[in-house]
Amino acid sequence: MKKYNEYNIEQELMEAFVLEKTDAEICMPDIDAELRRVHSLAESKIHAKSKSRLRIASIAACVAVLLGVGFATYQNQTTSKELCIAYVGGNRITDETKVMQLMAEDMSHLNGESDILEDQLSVMFNE
Repeated sequence: MKKYNEYNIEQELMEAFVLEKTDAEICMPDIDAELRRVHSLAESKIHAKSKSRLRIASIAACVAVLLGVGFATYQNQTTSKELCIAYVGGNRITDETKVMQLMAEDMSHLNGESDILEDQLSVMFNE
């Protein structure tokens, strides 16, 4: 029985070849369409994997940025905000009253010299 079926299939194929029947007429599958379908399925799976990897990478980047901002904020809050530092003659001074006193002295020197600068500028630009 099996040989009879094979013989019929072979005969039908031979007749199709001689008579130039289409694949649909001899009930042959469209191989090109099947290959296109399988190829499109494979591409969609690859595209889905790349999308999920991109999504995971973007989530990881967001988490890293949030942790960085949180760590910077924590460091900023734990350090003293009222720290006043001045370097005078290569020496570090952290006493706030001393630093403010030095700043006031420097500002008074600048205010005293401003009259001299104004006089010099007026002489230069009036000529």
